[in-house]
Amino acid sequence: MRVALLTALIAAAACDVTPSSGRPMRLVVGSSDTVIINSMRPVQLSARVFDSAGSLLPGDGVRYQWLSGAPLPLSATGVATCAQAGDAIVRASLGALVARVAVRCRPVHEVRSMRMVNLLVGGPSQEIPFEAADSAGRPVTLLAGYVTVRDSGIATVQGSRITGRTPGTTSLDMRIGDRTAHASVHAYALVETVDSIRAGQHLAVPVRLSPGEAREWRLPAAGEPYFVTVIADADDQPKLRIYVVGADCSPGLDGNSYFCTARQQTRVGISYPTQPRSGEQVSGALAVWRRDRPSRSSRSGHGATRTG
Repeated sequence: MRVALLTALIAAAACDVTPSSGRPMRLVVGSSDTVIINSMRPVQLSARVFDSAGSLLPGDGVRYQWLSGAPLPLSATGVATCAQAGDAIVRASLGALVARVAVRCRPVHEVRSMRMVNLLVGGPSQEIPFEAADSAGRPVTLLAGYVTVRDSGIATVQGSRITGRTPGTTSLDMRIGDRTAHASVHAYALVETVDSIRAGQHLAVPVRLSPGEAREWRLPAAGEPYFVTVIADADDQPKLRIYVVGADCSPGLDGNSYFCTARQQTRVGISYPTQPRSGEQVSGALAVWRRDRPSRSSRSGHGATRTG
């Protein structure tokens, strides 16, 4: 699946504000009187009312009215339904306070994501690999949503990029409108070799190759499966290719990775195939994840089902 990068991400943050008893002086809806709606379900427009000192006041009683632009089902209390893409102008009012609000309807029918994100601890951040699509499958690039990492000790998100912090596995949850997508996140520690990798470890060896060159490492025989892949230093570089000798492997998730069972000592290598006009060295890292040993309860449980 081809995955486009997120081009716009607006996150809403909640804040603790003590209401003031001042006189309402300013009415704001959304972000600077602009609202992006990606949901296909009805959405309540959010209004904030401020006094002259900038303190937040109760926003009860704000009324809404569609003025122009794309048809937008809108209740007097501000419940909007974006049935199709388009831009509308809405009037919000509270007594004498009036605001003109631009509502950008971009309904999202599907959020597509890479199922696995691989990061180097201490390495560069990566664009979060997902895209949102409309009912016709076309990318939607004007987005308001949330991206959450379950364990921020392993990886953190800033804007539309994700960075590895400590070795391990966590998950990434993406919500755009009323659609969600999920991915596993793996962060790898940079080391000199993976020859003695232990169960549960995420290790990566940096490599720099010239055209036609290859490097190999040994993996110990293991009862736990391995996942092996290449993390390139730059997206625009020719891809380094990975290969495995001596193990039973099945393709991974991105065409250049494998899930392997190594019943005996195994060799894993990275090559830089010669390509037209390929004269420069390229760099990246061999990333290896040796799965955890199954617990005693999972090995002895009744009715266990084998999964891939």
